[in-house]
Amino acid sequence: MCDLQGGISLGTAFFYETQGEAFIITNWHNVTGKDPITGQALDTGGHYALYIQAKWVVRGEDREDGTFSGHLAAHRVEIEDDSGPLWFAHPELGSLCDVVAIPWSKPSGWQSGVFNNPANKIDDGLIPIDPGLKALVIGFPRGLSTGPGLPVVKSGTLASTPSYEVRLGGAFSSVGGMQGGVSLPAMLLDVHTVPGMSGSPVFGEYSGLWNPKDPRRPGISDDSTFGVGRVFLGCHGSRVLDLEERAGLAICYGADVIEEICLTKHGGSRFPRAPETSN
Repeated sequence: MCDLQGGISLGTAFFYETQGEAFIITNWHNVTGKDPITGQALDTGGHYALYIQAKWVVRGEDREDGTFSGHLAAHRVEIEDDSGPLWFAHPELGSLCDVVAIPWSKPSGWQSGVFNNPANKIDDGLIPIDPGLKALVIGFPRGLSTGPGLPVVKSGTLASTPSYEVRLGGAFSSVGGMQGGVSLPAMLLDVHTVPGMSGSPVFGEYSGLWNPKDPRRPGISDDSTFGVGRVFLGCHGSRVLDLEERAGLAICYGADVIEEICLTKHGGSRFPRAPETSN
């Protein structure tokens, strides 16, 4: 992320495509430099991004050992103009859903194929998605990369049931759990992520025997398959919430949330939306 003086912070983003349109997906706090809940500046100097300097891998020739030569290409991604922010946000939650979609057009020299694919197109179909599923968070922890700029893969497990929202903040309930706070359309991950990984794509990986047509169906059938399957789960969100930090968990906003943001095209804002608490 850059202002007029150059780079001010590092993060991760990924490509996403739906209905013939392309987007760059990252976190709201990356493009605004603010805590998505409180609105407080994350940079002590008050710096915030005016544009994004994105990079992708340009593949060179394959080597005999199976690796390849290549280099990074940089591309300036505009995130605002005279009318305001160019990104789209969640139509109801705004900044509380720490995900934005930036519409973009592929620049000259773009290479697709092995690299630079939309995260939602790298998918093996349906797999059983339950707590304990292996979770892969792919990004640039504190800016680290490998080879010609490839990201780092950190792994953990899915820590919550995807069909239920995550409640953060509030107070302890007399019957257990939390009451009040903010409910978010997200999953929890038991994985240690660090600054620089905000906005990373998250994949689930299942190993074993399952039915790809009906992954919840137990037993063996004619449709069963055996091996390793991976699916796109969503976007890793912020770790700025105190409770989340102390619990050692990370947030993942689901693929359906990203799809809703891209399809509704609700204009984004640099100002956070005040949380609405619930009992």
